[in-house]
Amino acid sequence: MARKIIEPHILEEIDESRVHLESGIFDKIGPVVIGCINQDALYHSGLMEVPKRRAELRRKKEEYRAVNVSLLNAWEYALSNYNRVLTHDLIVRTAGVIDPNVLSYRTDNVRISGRDSIMPVGSDKVNREMETLLSFVNGSDLHPVENASLVHMHLVRIHPFSDGNGRISRLMQNLVLFNEGYAPAHIDSAERDHYQHVLREALREFKEREAELGGFEQVLNSDLPLGSKEGVFFDYLGSKVNAAMGRVVDKVDRLPSYEISLEKLRSPGQIMTLKRILTSYMQHNNLIGQVRVLSRNGEGNHLLIKGKIDESSLDALLKKNYSNSYRISKK
Repeated sequence: MARKIIEPHILEEIDESRVHLESGIFDKIGPVVIGCINQDALYHSGLMEVPKRRAELRRKKEEYRAVNVSLLNAWEYALSNYNRVLTHDLIVRTAGVIDPNVLSYRTDNVRISGRDSIMPVGSDKVNREMETLLSFVNGSDLHPVENASLVHMHLVRIHPFSDGNGRISRLMQNLVLFNEGYAPAHIDSAERDHYQHVLREALREFKEREAELGGFEQVLNSDLPLGSKEGVFFDYLGSKVNAAMGRVVDKVDRLPSYEISLEKLRSPGQIMTLKRILTSYMQHNNLIGQVRVLSRNGEGNHLLIKGKIDESSLDALLKKNYSNSYRISKK
């Protein structure tokens, strides 16, 4: 596929954010923040399945809690079993965590209710179309955000399961993004109507192109440009990744930073012990942050800390674990 999927300027901005996050010495914080945004994206993905009317929402509250827990469990399962290659087994088993009734791709035809709905492929084509999709994305040299967007759209289009296809498509998209170092395409549940509209329009246009070119595989391997409505949907997803990456950069940049100057270190092991103590404290208290050893004038007697930890907590930890003098400077 030699053509663009997402506007180049959107991808450039996304990669600028990624370079910013990975080029500094606190390169471990970004993935943690991305993980937090992924949790929020899962929440909103599940919320899209809940009726919007308040009275009905109250009746559905318990049902939604179950949906949310199953999505979190599915995410953890997928993260643990994904090795940068999407497989039929991974998708089916992850869908099975969301809905225990799922054991395989569907073998029955389904109808989608709602105005302007687009019918999914027939059950006799599901396995073949899923094979075509996975073969393409696993061997693609597209930008990861484009690849993930294709996964999203075509899992919805193929509709490989009787239920939960929207949730599994968004989850698999964000799984690909997370493992490539990118934030999710975070779609707020308040945008549900707009998201569904641009998705339906893209699917309708894709079906027209598919009929002209002779099939799914022919479309994927065509050098012809995307239809305008498909482009709108892919740019919409790209803009969501871009916005989420911007949130990650902003959150990381706003974290306070400190430099700790230590005097009379007995050995290099002592500063490493202090680093482990500070790191453990932040992890135990669910504080986002990272600790690095800094060498000044050839001596590794400084610690740099960036994270959600206040100076008084740092001072208390050092007083408890370091008997010599030290200085804490806010950067």
